[in-house]
Amino acid sequence: MPRLPSINDRGIDSIAQLREWRTRSRDVEIRRQVRRAAARYQATARTGDRLADAWAELAPLGISSSTSAEGVVRGVLAVRVRDAADQHEASRWLRGGGALALQRAIGQPIRRWRFEFGDSTPA
Repeated sequence: MPRLPSINDRGIDSIAQLREWRTRSRDVEIRRQVRRAAARYQATARTGDRLADAWAELAPLGISSSTSAEGVVRGVLAVRVRDAADQHEASRWLRGGGALALQRAIGQPIRRWRFEFGDSTPA
């Protein structure tokens, strides 16, 4: 005589089905997060290239030869300078309209800037 499924068998099947659904939803969520991260990375890379090109083109020769624009994150432009004199010159240029020109060139807002000291590799 065939064995009839018990309540316990149905419960185990239900648990197995729930686990399968849960695993699928995690995979979908992980794929979505990976796609978002890849899109953010590509956008940042494009902005970085545009920023380096714009910095080399727009900054005066004395500034662009001794400084480099590292990136823009949340409206904050990071500028690498060799020393305080370079920082002063870059700051004057940015306040005098350089930040606005860079903002227009890269298509990303620049609200503030910060300076990092160290060897700069001009773009």
